[in-house]
Amino acid sequence: MRTIGAFEAKTRFSELLREVERGESFEIRRRNGPAGVGSIRW
Repeated sequence: MRTIGAFEAKTRFSELLREVERGESFEIRRRNGPAGVGSIRW
């Protein structure tokens, strides 16, 4: 799972949503701690 900073996630939000829809996952980090994990479960 790759790690993405909060600013990058905000900037690339639409693109990251498409990646999650394709089954990819990533962790969004704010400063030094995790802020969330991107994944979809149907």
